[in-house]
Amino acid sequence: MDFGLTWFWEWSTSTQLYVLAGVIIYFIPAIVAMMLRRKDWPGMLLFNFLIGWTVMGWFLVLNWVVGNSSS
Repeated sequence: MDFGLTWFWEWSTSTQLYVLAGVIIYFIPAIVAMMLRRKDWPGMLLFNFLIGWTVMGWFLVLNWVVGNSSS
């Protein structure tokens, strides 16, 4: 099963690692929210997915995650 990702496997290994690292960095705020077991992590994940591509949006979500530590 290739799940339609044959184009991804045709890339060099270093390119694949850069893409994987970029995706992980992009979702750091959502990952931290899940690790902290925040009750509102789905909203944070959605906001991170939709607005995180802007640098300001990414920092807003990160601030939302760590700024209000009351679960």
